Amino acid sequence: MVDGLQLVHESASARIYLNEGYYPRAYAVPSAQIVANETEALLALQARPHTLGQTIILELEGQPAPPATSGERWAGGEVLIEAYGLNEVRLTAVMSAAGFVVLSDTYYPGWQATLNGQPTPIYRANSIVRAVFVPAGEHELIFTFWPADFVIGAVAATMGLGVVLIGLLVAVYTYSRHSVRL
Repeated sequence: MVDGLQLVHESASARIYLNEGYYPRAYAVPSAQIVANETEALLALQARPHTLGQTIILELEGQPAPPATSGERWAGGEVLIEAYGLNEVRLTAVMSAAGFVVLSDTYYPGWQATLNGQPTPIYRANSIVRAVFVPAGEHELIFTFWPADFVIGAVAATMGLGVVLIGLLVAVYTYSRHSVRL
């Protein structure tokens, strides 16, 4: 046994443990602790590893601070994954009070989110995953991946192709005007 995990399979090259205390791919929590940087986040995670189902650790990284939770009685939140693709994740969140929806996928700056069709900040939560502040009620939350470096590369490639095509057209036109006809 390793830290409360049960060994379920062992071979010459691998050991597989059962973790019954895992968090689902998407879940809701009522509150967050805001920290200044990754070091503080890791220290907070080490200090309170068993409370992450109630309070997540947020790094703002240039995002505005989320609204304070209202103190309404938290009766839970339900998060359903409606669609899960490479560049888009669609969720439905039903929140008893304002809180956070955590998507247990790696935080990366190219992700954007909308809440009921309106842009909303994505926070780095628990040092590695994504979280969004969600008010009480039922909401549609969509994460889309549209990294700036991809957009810049696509624009540069399109412009480069345009320059090559214009150069080719000029060369063909110049050649046809100056060619000797027999």
